[in-house]
Amino acid sequence: MPPAIKTSLVLPSSPSASVQKESLLPTQATKSVEPQKAQLKKARVKAVIDGDTVILETDEKVRLIGIDAPESSQNYYKEALDRLKELIDQKEVALEKDVSERDKYGRLLRYLWLDGTLINLQMVEEGLAVVATYPPDVKYQDRLIAAQKAAQSKKIGLWSDSRPAAKNTPCLIKGNISASGEKIYHLPGGAYYDKTSIDESRGERWFCSEEEAQAAGWRKSKL
Repeated sequence: MPPAIKTSLVLPSSPSASVQKESLLPTQATKSVEPQKAQLKKARVKAVIDGDTVILETDEKVRLIGIDAPESSQNYYKEALDRLKELIDQKEVALEKDVSERDKYGRLLRYLWLDGTLINLQMVEEGLAVVATYPPDVKYQDRLIAAQKAAQSKKIGLWSDSRPAAKNTPCLIKGNISASGEKIYHLPGGAYYDKTSIDESRGERWFCSEEEAQAAGWRKSKL
């Protein structure tokens, strides 16, 4: 299976707080990648489930490609949900397919556009979702990664240090189990970090610190 690029959202729960407004306006980069109109199909959003999933008027569920927003028990869940509602709820959006039609849960996989703005990218720009791209659906991967780096640099949303809990987020160390059963953890920037995907069904996991990984029985990658 091709490697996935994913930033895990292992976040402690905390009370809701207002999101910093520094990057709420779409940037030129967000608006500069609109595809040809022939590639798009329009539909109205009936409901927003969370920061990366919506329901159309046709009752189809749509999972936004390339991003992962917080779950209900995680920091910034409400902020991501409310922001996506503000952006597209009850509005007509344009849907763009990448390669895959649906995910394993039967949801449509799509990029959502509104008035020339790529909503998937805007959620990452505002620090309300992290990059989670899976081949072959990687059309905007580079732009999503760049947007996340910008959000990290600005320390907004999930990357903010304004909350004590946010200093623990997110857990980025990959705890991989090799074919021989050896437990090896990979740090961001390591030689195999981007090539390593985590399959929690095999016992693989994400760690927040090297100490945590070592205590759990993983060793550090030599590369």
